[in-house]
Amino acid sequence: MSMTIEAHIENIIEAIGNDLNWRYDDKFAGQLSEFAQNRGENIAHRLVELFPHQWHVKNIKQAPPALKNALLAHAKLNKNQRIYTIPNQNDDPVIAAYWWPWGHGGTISLRLVSLNCDYQSSDILPESTGILAKLTNLFR
Repeated sequence: MSMTIEAHIENIIEAIGNDLNWRYDDKFAGQLSEFAQNRGENIAHRLVELFPHQWHVKNIKQAPPALKNALLAHAKLNKNQRIYTIPNQNDDPVIAAYWWPWGHGGTISLRLVSLNCDYQSSDILPESTGILAKLTNLFR
């Protein structure tokens, strides 16, 4: 039985830690928390534990097309920005966590949203690191 989007996001908020202040964000239609950079390392560690996939400026091209389109519909990835994702499971929605450090470096925004797309863990190709993979990525 699948949970509601709100229940998924509440479970993630609880796992991240209830010590953050959250509010609804109209821009992303999800939950938003802003916190000082010095808290970032612990929160990022929790996100890695909760979200099986992490996307950044260097690997977003390898994301499954439907996921990449849904992720980048909200924003363009820049250096130090990350998007963590949980794939569909049992008719549950795709959940994304947008990790956005502010330009001045003192604050980080974290947004939790559901995405209207379909992707499974099996859609993710293993990351290649050889010279051929790097050349191929240049032309994508």
